[in-house]
Amino acid sequence: MAWVTTGWLIALLIALALTLYSYLAAFIPSAHWLELAQLPACMLAIALSVPLLVFAPRMQFKRARDRVTWYASGILTVPILVYVLWQGLLLGLPAAGHHFFSATDAVQIHVVDARASHYYRYHVKFGRCTGRIYLASDVRFLMIRACGIAESDWRRVKAGDQIELHGTASWFGLKYSTFRALW
Repeated sequence: MAWVTTGWLIALLIALALTLYSYLAAFIPSAHWLELAQLPACMLAIALSVPLLVFAPRMQFKRARDRVTWYASGILTVPILVYVLWQGLLLGLPAAGHHFFSATDAVQIHVVDARASHYYRYHVKFGRCTGRIYLASDVRFLMIRACGIAESDWRRVKAGDQIELHGTASWFGLKYSTFRALW
């Protein structure tokens, strides 16, 4: 039984590492990847999160109120963890896979869905990036973001504008290095 718990914990930690990498990588996943991986990523995120509720350590509580608080916090935490893992697997896994497969220079045009509420001047600090904008996606609830936009361009960009991303592309998606706004 210990090897099952250890295997699950290692898989959870790998998924969390991919989630962190998805926040830090300058990567836009391809439509092929999103179409293929949407359901398996959701199932894997659920499979990695639900054991937190089911196989949580059996704790002895002196008061019933403490037990209710413990289970209520677990019930609220698991859906958030499922969402974070799902997004991390959809964005982090192809970003990591992009490094192992051949990539060619490419240019892609994307539609801006929204921009961040604040312009963060620091490059990367706990998932924040300079000039963050969100790109339109066919997948509901998936936030695909692009970072590194100059403040003057970030202030001008609006929802519905198009940007041109330059970088290297593989089957997994595009790792962009520069961008150009098309207005």
